[in-house]
Amino acid sequence: MNKLKVVLSCLFLAVVLSGAVILIIHFHEPPPDPKTPLLAAQYFVKSKIGPDAIANFSPANWTSIETADQTVTVSGWVEVLARDGKASVTYDYSVVEGKDEGDNWNLIKLDMMPR
Repeated sequence: MNKLKVVLSCLFLAVVLSGAVILIIHFHEPPPDPKTPLLAAQYFVKSKIGPDAIANFSPANWTSIETADQTVTVSGWVEVLARDGKASVTYDYSVVEGKDEGDNWNLIKLDMMPR
């Protein structure tokens, strides 16, 4: 009789816990992926500096991503190297971007200032 109570208690606890896990997973909305606007911003910056240069971007922890209304502002720095590796210039950049109806990132504004 005692073993039956233990087995039933464990079974009840397992059902309650699995139900709680299912509810958490079902109603939990994952945070938006910050890399998507970051990669789009880097693409816009690379497009401005041209194909004849190498771009080394600031790491993610030194890059700011701010959301306002229906736009995202990505700010950081980029080191631009000539293909021969001899000349380099570092810029602070700020990219304002938004999504269109097709869920694609569009450039709204791009500012680059040499350091």
